Amino acid sequence: MKSNSAVTVRSFMYRTLLSVVLVVLFLGTGVSLARSLDDLAAGFSPVSALVINVEGDTVLIDKGVRDGIHRGDLFTIYREGKKIIHPVTKQEIGRLKEPIAKAEAVRVEETFSVLHLVSKKETVKVGQPAVRFADIKVLLLEEPPGAAQKVLPSLRSALAEAELVTSPGVSWRELNPTFLSREGIDLVLVADENGLRVYNANLELLQAYTWPVTGLPSRPSAPVTSLPAQGQLRPSGPSGPYPYSTLRYQLPAAPQFRRVARLPAVVTDFEMGDLDADGRPEVVYMTPQGLYVSQFGGRLLASYRHTGFGKMVNFSLGPDGWIALNIYVPGEAMRSRLLRYQRGRLETAVSDINFFLAFFDLNGDGLKETLLGQTYDRQSLFGPTIYRLKPAWDKISYLETERVPGGFRVLLAAFADINGNRVKEACFMDLGHKLRVYERGRRLWTSTTKVGGSIYALAAGPKTMKAVYKKTISAEVEPLVRDLNGDGRQEVILVRNISSHRDILPNLPAYESGEVLALIYSATGYELIPLTGKLEGPVQGLAIWGKELYCVVVKGNPFTQEGESYLLAFPLVAPAAGPSQNPGGR
Repeated sequence: MKSNSAVTVRSFMYRTLLSVVLVVLFLGTGVSLARSLDDLAAGFSPVSALVINVEGDTVLIDKGVRDGIHRGDLFTIYREGKKIIHPVTKQEIGRLKEPIAKAEAVRVEETFSVLHLVSKKETVKVGQPAVRFADIKVLLLEEPPGAAQKVLPSLRSALAEAELVTSPGVSWRELNPTFLSREGIDLVLVADENGLRVYNANLELLQAYTWPVTGLPSRPSAPVTSLPAQGQLRPSGPSGPYPYSTLRYQLPAAPQFRRVARLPAVVTDFEMGDLDADGRPEVVYMTPQGLYVSQFGGRLLASYRHTGFGKMVNFSLGPDGWIALNIYVPGEAMRSRLLRYQRGRLETAVSDINFFLAFFDLNGDGLKETLLGQTYDRQSLFGPTIYRLKPAWDKISYLETERVPGGFRVLLAAFADINGNRVKEACFMDLGHKLRVYERGRRLWTSTTKVGGSIYALAAGPKTMKAVYKKTISAEVEPLVRDLNGDGRQEVILVRNISSHRDILPNLPAYESGEVLALIYSATGYELIPLTGKLEGPVQGLAIWGKELYCVVVKGNPFTQEGESYLLAFPLVAPAAGPSQNPGGR
């Protein structure tokens, strides 16, 4: 994160809201997005429910998605109290309700919700009533002062059964759970110029709302090309007694690009290849809705929509029209599939494969000819065993076990001879998003820069009634392997998507921009060098065709379900690395 001197409170709040909501759009964590003040009021209005089951600290109620319940909603559970007797007729006209427990919605289905008890005075029983946002204390913070004025009447009306308080002397950054517990505060609302965030008493984000925002960028009338500013310094070629330049760490090798296409949808994965061996490339891309094959610059050829159990994670393009599609059933297993594109049709060849699948280029010809499958583990997700597989109709054949370093994951991994010693290194992204390089089981290098990252990820881990997941499976962009300058050493081309708050919210990574890097071997060993420079949106796919590097950049309005993707082409050039001879030493 940037230093306090470089980040104002306002920009900090804005990026926090932007980051969280962007990820929520793809993780489906239940954060609410308000498009109007009516949406905001409806999200806080009281909803009456009935307890239908109790098991320990887990409570089921008879209200769900169709009743407007969201994950994170706070319910107060009551028991019947004293009778209310009419003073004249002496007849019972009702009973007082006595609050006995508070519970947070942790899982919301269509017709019911699962609540987790956060406090209780006595045992909760089936048949007792529960009311959303009733008999609770809500703290409203406005940063800057007056930020919530536009919605304050709606908030007060919606939270009529709650106590809404303000604390002008307390800032968001000073809050802590101890203070909230001491003051009896159950919910915190933080308003700034861009929206409203909702936190529980543990300061965990529950919901996010936004004020009206501007629409998506308009489509340019002609392809846009980015040009370096006049007078911009470029790394000079290797010459004289000082053949290397530190400018290569800052200035991209290929800052110029052209726009190839625009798709009015959020693309989560993308590759290009000659699927039908006609000498022309096909474009394969995935959105949260399906997988598509189209002509390069032409019409849609085929599509696949998954309707069974599980959700699509990403795909990997192989030879002869083979496509490995990773499908994850949350908390259960992988149910991956092998698809094949033939004669204009995309068909399922093998189903229900309990592996993470990816094609790799192991012979260095630029084509991913080898299919690897990694076992699934319910706890660690990525199992320890990797198999070489041979795809065929209705079956896969196990060829041999692939020896890989501990912690290896087939998502965002590559095998390449980077240092030029004719032994392929294994490169992969670890759990901390650092790039690791191994050779013959020995670790040679770990990056100081985080790599990878995706706007599309699925919550992963053992399924529980709390529906709390500590891990995610992301649609990581597969690296590319090429010898860009013909020196006998291969470079690995990979994506680095950039998040201002990934370290603050490690399970909710959000990406505002991205760039393409090259892993090279130079006089100082392994280095990550910028190829494209920073792009105004995360990168969700890479491909090489001919003498161009293609990438997909996703842009759009993070507060709505709308977005668009751009296919860009960069010249395929080698990063500045200094003299071409194999540098000595590591």
